[in-house]
Amino acid sequence: MSESFEYIPLSRVQRTVILDTDIGPDCDDAGAIACLLFWQERYHFPIVGIVNCTSNPYANGAIRAITRCLGHEIPVAASMAPGLLEDAYQFDEPITRNYLEKESDRTDAIRALDFYRDALSKAEDRSVTIISIGQFTTISKLLKAEPELVRQKVYALISMACAFPSGREFNIHKDAKAAQHVFKEFPSPIICTGFEIGLDVLTGFYNPPENNALRPVYDAYRIYTHDVIGDTTAESLRHSWDLTAVQFAAEGRGRFYDISDPVDILIDDDGSNRIQPWNGAGTPRYYLIQKTDNTTLASYLNQTLHRKPTHLLVYAAQKTSQGTAPGTERKEYLRGRIDRLLSQNSVDDLRMVLIDITGSGTSPELSGYNRFRHLLGSLITDPRIGLAALIKIEKMMMERFVTISSSGVHSLEEHNLRVLPSLRIPRLVVVADGIEKIINAYPERSCEVLSHILRLGAAAGIELLLTTHEPPEESIPAEIRRLMPNRLVLK
Repeated sequence: MSESFEYIPLSRVQRTVILDTDIGPDCDDAGAIACLLFWQERYHFPIVGIVNCTSNPYANGAIRAITRCLGHEIPVAASMAPGLLEDAYQFDEPITRNYLEKESDRTDAIRALDFYRDALSKAEDRSVTIISIGQFTTISKLLKAEPELVRQKVYALISMACAFPSGREFNIHKDAKAAQHVFKEFPSPIICTGFEIGLDVLTGFYNPPENNALRPVYDAYRIYTHDVIGDTTAESLRHSWDLTAVQFAAEGRGRFYDISDPVDILIDDDGSNRIQPWNGAGTPRYYLIQKTDNTTLASYLNQTLHRKPTHLLVYAAQKTSQGTAPGTERKEYLRGRIDRLLSQNSVDDLRMVLIDITGSGTSPELSGYNRFRHLLGSLITDPRIGLAALIKIEKMMMERFVTISSSGVHSLEEHNLRVLPSLRIPRLVVVADGIEKIINAYPERSCEVLSHILRLGAAAGIELLLTTHEPPEESIPAEIRRLMPNRLVLK
């Protein structure tokens, strides 16, 4: 193996990802899962499974609760061997009982070794990135059982482990034998985010999240910080060890990190680690070196974790309780909202797309806005054209991310602060009155596109204002409702 290995992040090459976690003894695993899902949505790399490396069965349910509430269905695997953190329930059990109805969902999982074998055998050569944010228990078992499969399929192992240049860190000393085996024998490069990376980077929650999909993650932080470590302040903040590991796997060095020269990482029997220069034998190991201040890194990770929702779902019945004409209050609300947006923003700061699928005749009430230069095209009144517009907006969103990333930041707001006024990107607001008609006409494609925009649109400066004329539980698919925690009911 050449010592010139340069890790290519998932943002650039969409490799298969397996996350191996010890969720339960600390809450940053929950934050790491939420962030990883955000980056997966942005960069489109597949996550084929999440492995619980502990003996705690409720960790399986905690993983499932977090991923489902964030709109993902990801296979969960588990070690199923006794003896490793099996009583470290902390927040795992409360989360499973609060967010999962079926008892089997709270504890069931695939056997980890079976899962790893199946996932790796289906992958292309050197196409799998394993992210470890726990002990090396399951990875060591995999390496003993299938060394050639690991050698053939795994591109790199990114791990929150060790302390540099030396120290004794939790993920290592809790299963030192497994760590010794992995660092000595693992055939692919290992890059560690050490204890010192993330130690003084505080992320979490000052208040309950605006995004209801993050509730199980918030509960993990609240229960752990308040009940386990006894911090009774209003904030639920924690060190960001595991978040930095998934961040590096997804986005690489960026503006936050450098990577060490190749080294050998030695694990002593008591779980202490130390480094020495790579001797040229076997595969080199690396560790991250932070190159930005803690506040900047924490700000970025918190921004990613929180995914502040800007989208709004409005339920506006055709007939109102006050006896007014069908749709009157809905149209008044939409006109008021659109008028405020147009009056408060120049065409350089705001663009709009208007869709009205309410069957209101040849002269829809919103057609008067066609004269405004803010609009991208004319008012859309046909479901087929409405879907085509949403697909075009999805493409525009991804093009915006390319531009935003080129300026070294990760959101529209940051981009516009850094560039000349002529290079700023306007905010885009999409109003779709009667969205259920597009969904009913094109259920599969519309849900796919809407889900993508709802997950990533805010960072690209794209907001959706959707209205439905039937109760959302009857007219909007569950996956869309989960991604739209902001609701308004017009009575």
